[in-house]
Amino acid sequence: FTFLCLRKTFFTMANICAWIVIFRVIISYFQRFLFPFIPDVLQVTFAGLLEMTNGCHLLTQIRSIPLRFILCSGILSFGGVCVTLQTASAASKLGLGWYLPGKILQTLLSLLFSTILQIILFSDPISPITPAILTFITLGIVYFAIIRKNSSNSLKFAI
Repeated sequence: FTFLCLRKTFFTMANICAWIVIFRVIISYFQRFLFPFIPDVLQVTFAGLLEMTNGCHLLTQIRSIPLRFILCSGILSFGGVCVTLQTASAASKLGLGWYLPGKILQTLLSLLFSTILQIILFSDPISPITPAILTFITLGIVYFAIIRKNSSNSLKFAI
């Protein structure tokens, strides 16, 4: 029995680590061939959407501390595609159901609160696009509220 548990644990750990290695290789490829041609903010956002650890590591490329604060909040809330695939592979028998919509809603709420907090904490707002960012985030949250109202499933289990 103990050997079987250890074997399953080892394969689960190897599966999760394999996803991290795969996404690190993908991000390295993009850093070499794609990232030199796109702005730093898009580099960090794209890397963070793929894998949060590497995205957070690249945050130092952004000079604006308020924008870095907001991006860090969003990256950590979403976790990246890598974490989503790790979750899907580790919980394959359970299914994901509302997992991805829940993660997106969690990210939108985190971005909303961190944007409001950065306006309060930092004397210089990130830019004139701050109201546009807040509007986009609020519309996303309203969209999820409508989905929850019209759905027979409850979103509360995904958050």
